[in-house]
Amino acid sequence: MSSYYDSVLIGTLTVKNLPPKTETILKFSWFTCNVRPGDYTLGALASVVPEEVDILDNRFVDGIVRIKPLIPSPPIPYLLPKWLLALLFILAVLIGACLVAATIFALLWRREKKKSQMDKHPTVPEIKPSEVAPFKIRKTCNECGREFPGLYTFCPYCLTFHEKDYE
Repeated sequence: MSSYYDSVLIGTLTVKNLPPKTETILKFSWFTCNVRPGDYTLGALASVVPEEVDILDNRFVDGIVRIKPLIPSPPIPYLLPKWLLALLFILAVLIGACLVAATIFALLWRREKKKSQMDKHPTVPEIKPSEVAPFKIRKTCNECGREFPGLYTFCPYCLTFHEKDYE
């Protein structure tokens, strides 16, 4: 006995020693994983046995079966192993520590470089007495009578111009 969908063979089963005018039930399994979605006609065909007279009942058509598309299963989330996560965390901490150490080293090196440059030129520029003198000289305003540093040409209190006092 052979079973088909449309004209494609599903499977074949053998029946032995079946007495005349009797029936038996055969079960076929049809795995539809690789079958395209659509409508198919199921049928079975019994082979002719010796001395068989009635062969009209050797063909059986069951009807139409609809194969629906497979619904894809949701993807399984991939989880990293815990040891790999711990390794990545430790690696991130080590990289961060190296960056912090490099930054501190760069700042200290920069500070040391500035300090060594200052040690090379320890001389402070000399200020001539003529440059300091205007700060020490005091003037008195003719208008308001207040004293102000000799550096100014205008009185900072009443804004009077002191051209005469400027040398």
